[in-house]
Amino acid sequence: MKPLIATPAAICQIGNRSINEDRIYPELGQGRSTDALFIVCDGIGGAQKGELASKLACQGFVDFFKEKNISISTTALLNEAVLLVEKTFEEYIKKDARAKGMGTTLTLVHFHEQGATLSHCGDSRIYHVRKGEILFQTEDHSLVNEMVQHKILSKEEAVDHPKKNVITRAIQANAKKARLDTHFITDIKAGDYFFMCTDGILEQVTSALLAKILNGKISPQDGINVISNYCEGKTRDNYSAYLIQVEEQVLEKKNLKRTNIALIVLVVLLLSLLATKLWSE
Repeated sequence: MKPLIATPAAICQIGNRSINEDRIYPELGQGRSTDALFIVCDGIGGAQKGELASKLACQGFVDFFKEKNISISTTALLNEAVLLVEKTFEEYIKKDARAKGMGTTLTLVHFHEQGATLSHCGDSRIYHVRKGEILFQTEDHSLVNEMVQHKILSKEEAVDHPKKNVITRAIQANAKKARLDTHFITDIKAGDYFFMCTDGILEQVTSALLAKILNGKISPQDGINVISNYCEGKTRDNYSAYLIQVEEQVLEKKNLKRTNIALIVLVVLLLSLLATKLWSE
């Protein structure tokens, strides 16, 4: 059964920048509990081209899901979507050479009958959190993270490293084709959170702090409000995020309904067996 979610909450703020190059889907204030697809992008390229790249990528993935009528997202389908977005970038650059070099990060969460598909490219991040414990988080495609993995830097040194914003993977035109890291989550329980964000959020909200906030008791909107308070006036970059929580009450009702049906079937079978036995006697 597709996970049922509470009304999701989002933030998409300019921070201390002149242009907001982040993009989210559904747009701010448009997220509903019936939604299955969520996207957060952080554009790169400057001079408004990063803003355009994140917009085109976000819309490209949304259109792809609708046109293909995707019920269960796979690695192959997501890679196909990336190619179409890159082609869109290339076509735009042919019309406006100033857009050369534009690109975007991507985080995508898609809920479906088999669980959830999590996919990302760049240093925007996705977390799966249960009662204050991080069960899964994506690995940043960044120079600093690669240095940490190769033990050139410690995690503490990486926090304020001058090259921490240099990414090693992005969706771009006329470049090495982007490769998404895709994960499939099947262990989903009532109360679980899925948090996706751009790196502007991570300037102020560490993984440890996020886990503390998402304790299983806080609602998506309250959680976003707390995270926003940490970032407002302090984060230098644009900062955007989506917070989604699996709906506990709805799931419990569904499970209760299934239990009741099973009990009714069992009672009917027992009565039938008893009636058959009495008749034979």
